[in-house]
Amino acid sequence: MATERYFVCPTCGDKPWTGKLIDIFREWTEKKSAPICQACAVPYELRLNFPFSFGADGRMRVLNVFAPRTPCEWEEAGGKKVSFHPFLVIGETVAANVPEQTAWLPYWHIHDGRPKFGQWAPNMDLKYFAELVDQAREHNYLV
Repeated sequence: MATERYFVCPTCGDKPWTGKLIDIFREWTEKKSAPICQACAVPYELRLNFPFSFGADGRMRVLNVFAPRTPCEWEEAGGKKVSFHPFLVIGETVAANVPEQTAWLPYWHIHDGRPKFGQWAPNMDLKYFAELVDQAREHNYLV
């Protein structure tokens, strides 16, 4: 089951189409902000709803997204290019009485020009994780 996702303008309530998460996250990290509502000139909120099991509420509002400044790249034995694109997504729960900040670590591999989604619990080099955590700290998130 896929993660439900949508943008919503906190001012006018507009809900534009979101597209693929990898594209949203890449654009966010490049522009350092969520897309802007054309009618209100304020950033959209990105809302995610994870299909968690056991009755856990998976709804969250994305506060910020970080990515390594340079992705890890290599070539397979057959010469096809592969790149690794991890993200640190800082969110806030929307169901709790007191919202809590959350960290989600999605990643994709770009294999021969096509994105392939990674797993829920990534295993990445510590230098990439440390860089992501440092970027979040630069924006005053408690990580």
